[in-house]
Amino acid sequence: MQRSLLSLSVLLAGVLASSGTAAQVPTSPLLVPLDSVAVALVRAAPAVAAVWPPYWGVGQGILLLAPDSAALLLSGHAPPPEYTPVSPATASPELVGRAYRRGSYPSEFTRNRFSLSHPLGSDTVPALPVKSKSLPNVLEFLFHEAFHGYQSRGNFTPIAEDTHRTVWGQRLVDSAQTASSEFAAGVDAERRLLLSALGAGIRADSLETILQLYTALRQRRTGGATAVRDVERSMERLEGSAEFVGCMGTAAALGGGDARVRECIADELRRPLADFPAMPEADARLMRWRLYGTGAALCYLISRLDPTYDWRPLLERGMHLDRLLVEAMGGQWPRERTQHQATGGDQN
Repeated sequence: MQRSLLSLSVLLAGVLASSGTAAQVPTSPLLVPLDSVAVALVRAAPAVAAVWPPYWGVGQGILLLAPDSAALLLSGHAPPPEYTPVSPATASPELVGRAYRRGSYPSEFTRNRFSLSHPLGSDTVPALPVKSKSLPNVLEFLFHEAFHGYQSRGNFTPIAEDTHRTVWGQRLVDSAQTASSEFAAGVDAERRLLLSALGAGIRADSLETILQLYTALRQRRTGGATAVRDVERSMERLEGSAEFVGCMGTAAALGGGDARVRECIADELRRPLADFPAMPEADARLMRWRLYGTGAALCYLISRLDPTYDWRPLLERGMHLDRLLVEAMGGQWPRERTQHQATGGDQN
């Protein structure tokens, strides 16, 4: 009897996989269903398109992956034959004509792997995993990683400060520059200042006072540590802007406005350094993960200081966020002789 039931289960699974009911391939009950994510993305597209033009268009394509189980494609282009249109009878109206299912997991991806530029038919899309049971967490991750795809397609000019790449497990900077208790204390003080600056009811003059103090402390801490300064600027420019877009995109998708954006960024600034992953670099807690939050905070605060300041193109062309913050406050950035200048650039 048990063998008969097993055979019937195998037969039924084969029939479902080969028929139109492939639409019912389940996502793990611990993950947000792919359909729910796709509907949120479609509904939010006009608002997200305004976050960082032209990063996310209204017809943005994306391949959503439920690791090792299923895939759902959003695309305005004809997909490969293994992707079949969702059924109008079972899918949300927003997905009809835009979404395509694949009943089996794409063989080119293994668990937790993804691509920022995955070719599918005549389209190229980010292919990203859905790995959380929280829709806000899923959306923040998707918008963040898709923004890295935007950066890598030539929209962010490489700068000299990006040359800090290391081998897995090595350090980003010499430990002698970051090992002191004063360095960690300075980093924490700066993060607390940025957290204070994110307050909803803070007056303009108080905000500027806090940020002037932040800038002075940061410049004093990094003034003689060129490698530290360069890694911080690079991480904030690339990862901090992606974190900012992740928070902004999630607020656009789910509502909550400015308060949700601020809380999203504040969560990163409140997180103790010891809670960050101790990888992929040996000094990742100090020199990578904390900079996602500081960079996102700087992006937000620059916009808050001067809503008319068109700083995004400047960041794309190579400016760093600590300079943009000073200029948003109406200050003059001090001249620095950097490697970028020495090689003919004009960043400062």
